[in-house]
Formats: sequence, structure tokens, C-alpha cells
Amino acid sequence: MKIAIIGAGFCGLGLAYYLSQNSKHKITLVDQLGIGGGASGIAAGLLHPYVGFKGRLNWRGHEALEETKKLLQYSNQNRLGIIRIPQSEEQWSLFQETASQYDDVSICPIDHPGILAKEGILIKSGVTVNCGQYLSSLWDVLQKRGCELDIQRVDSLDQLDDFDCRIICNGPLAKKLLGIRLKLIKGQLLRLEWPNSLPPLPHSVVSRKYIVMEEDMKSCWVGATYEHHFDHEAPDLECAKKDILSDLEKIMPDLAGAPILDCQAGVRAFAPDKRPFYKRVADSTWVFTGMGSKGLLYHSLVAQDLAQIIS
Repeated sequence: MKIAIIGAGFCGLGLAYYLSQNSKHKITLVDQLGIGGGASGIAAGLLHPYVGFKGRLNWRGHEALEETKKLLQYSNQNRLGIIRIPQSEEQWSLFQETASQYDDVSICPIDHPGILAKEGILIKSGVTVNCGQYLSSLWDVLQKRGCELDIQRVDSLDQLDDFDCRIICNGPLAKKLLGIRLKLIKGQLLRLEWPNSLPPLPHSVVSRKYIVMEEDMKSCWVGATYEHHFDHEAPDLECAKKDILSDLEKIMPDLAGAPILDCQAGVRAFAPDKRPFYKRVADSTWVFTGMGSKGLLYHSLVAQDLAQIIS
């Protein structure tokens, strides 16, 4: 079967990985920005199964985590452990409840000199992933299996009439072309120079905003904005600064004043029930998207399920 996968982020590459295990399929990834050129490529890479304000185990969370870790074997991803700092007494109570239920979560003291909070939870099973590197490594595997990349903008599915099956793995495009009921959120993040006066963070930190050290430990990514209304998808530095730095001041005041090195932006799609969305919308057309902030967690698990249905 000749298959076109529109979108070369988590969903697109994950689905291509499992579909390409069947040597009878000829798979082409179609994306105007190339591999990881959209929101997936700039994602913070905070992989763990306790996403959300309450810090509770997500739907099929541990299973999804293990399936993503299987794909991480293709890239060098070994930064283990993620710390979550509560934003309120209510959230702290919920975090403590989670820590009492699962062996991979524990209450931990926070003694980093730059962080105001003194206690949080450590998600020991969590991994901080370099998403750009991960997607690039996964694409190397797909190329060896014969998958191809077509860099083009898709304005109509008529452009892909030559394919037996078309799967849209780009949320904004699925909403635009097919009217799929998805919520689009723009997220921006900043790269800051790490202050010489502070030791690097041993783990990524998540609170009102997240802080993720670059691998060279000389800079970090902080974010993200959560913009429901936006006029364009490009970075807006002033908007990002206003949103991110005000919250960062409450977590690490010294970092909030660090020089800004970069600003990036991407648009993610959320399904109404905040679970992965996959559906056949025509005889030869599917949609696979809607993962929002859980794309890294769920893309491997759900791609396996969908690949079995399509094959």
C-alpha cells in the first residue's frame, strides 16, 4: 500500500515507524518544514506519565512511557528524573497522594541555591528528551527502511490523490482541511544564558513554568506560554517575555533576569477529551493528532494501535 503521512513530528514519525515494519507498505512523509520542523521539534522533552495540575497517573501512562522509551533507544537520551514543584497547598496535597501510590514518584527536598521552593516530588521514571535529536535519529531508521520525505505545503488532499492511504498527523492542518473539532494552543519558549553564579540543575524542573538545561549546561529552555488566541504562529518575543519571566521570577528569581538567547514557538492541537485522537474520516483518509502536551508520552503507544488497524 502506498501511504502518505502528512506531518513529520511525534505522531507522523511514530506511525511511520510501525507501518514501515510491513515491507509491503511504501511510506512517504509529507511536511513543508521537514523532520521535526513544527511543535514536536521544539518541545521541552519532559517525558513522564504524571502530566497535569493534579499530578495523577495519566491514562495508560506507564504503558505509554515504556513504549516511548523503546523508541528512544535510537538516540542517546539518558537524562533521568524530573522534579515537580507544587504551586499551591492544594497541588502539594495531590502530589503527596501520588507519591504515596507509585514507586517511581517520591517526595524530595530541594536544596538548589537558586530555587525558592524547598520541597517537591521527584519522578524517577521521567526522562528529559532532546526532541530534535530524537526525531532525527528516528528518521534515520525510517530512511533505512525505505521511507521517503516530500517537503511541500499541503493545501488540499487532492495533492495526494496518488496515494492509497493518507493520514493527517498535523493538528492545525486537520482542523483547517477537514473541520476536525480540535483546540489549537500556541506555545512559546525562551532559551536563557545560565547564570555563572548558579550551579546547573541536576534535573529538569516543572512548576508554573518548566526549566530544562541544555546539554552543555551553559543555557536552559524555559516555558511555555499557553496562548488560546493568537494572530500568527511565529515567535513573539515581547509576549513570551511577559508571560514566562513573570512566572519564572516566582521559581528562580536570578534566572528570570538572565540574557535571552532565543525564542521559539509552535502550535499544538488538543482533542476535546484531551486524549489522543485517531479516526477514519473517509475510505482512504485518517486523522491522527490531538495529543497536546502529551505527544511525546503517547505517540508510540497509540501509533502501534493505529498501525495495526490500517495494516
